Amino acid sequence: MRSLGFDSPKAHGCFFHAREADSASMHKRLWADLRCVDADLTSMRMKRALAVVWVFLIAFTLQGQEPSTFKVGAFDFQRPADWEWIPVSSPMRKAQLKVPGKDGAAAGELTFFHFGSGQGGDVQSNAQRWLGQFQSDEGASKVETKEMGGTKVTIVSTKGTFQSGMPGGAATPMKQYQLLGAILENKDGAVFAKLTGPQATVSAAEAKFLEFVGAAAASGK
Repeated sequence: MRSLGFDSPKAHGCFFHAREADSASMHKRLWADLRCVDADLTSMRMKRALAVVWVFLIAFTLQGQEPSTFKVGAFDFQRPADWEWIPVSSPMRKAQLKVPGKDGAAAGELTFFHFGSGQGGDVQSNAQRWLGQFQSDEGASKVETKEMGGTKVTIVSTKGTFQSGMPGGAATPMKQYQLLGAILENKDGAVFAKLTGPQATVSAAEAKFLEFVGAAAASGK
């Protein structure tokens, strides 16, 4: 079998262009590369091995891409460019974003939930459960329902000490934290978007969060 070394022009022409190709072009290049393999290699084992390597390379590259839009329930969300896409840390979560910190503060966490029609509890019960996770500053807790883009949306907010942790588990008190949440109602089931983080971070993101939720609310069917 004729070997293709790293210094071979064929090797550079056939395979190592992947270093220069962006992820969007990798799918198109895959079959071209395999044809190149077929022309230059006679070992079926080598061809199969190279095909497996390419599949894993493409999967790894696509995994690292951050979607600019994503769907939760009936609503389409447009991710702000500076809000980082994070792989969900729980199977209950439909999506998860990291909101950048402000003035040296830590980042905030924005999580999304959707349980289906008639599932997940009513709006007020969920709002009170969120507020119950805080030792709120006096007068800080607010629950406000409004129409946004033709969708009934309940905005939940408070400030104080956040009892961070899994339900039923040990809680870690996080002082000077803030909650900003939205519950978007729909016949296919409500969507819950919950942002928690340091007050400086969440306060700075409030206007963008409300715009973000309003645009999603207008997309609901």
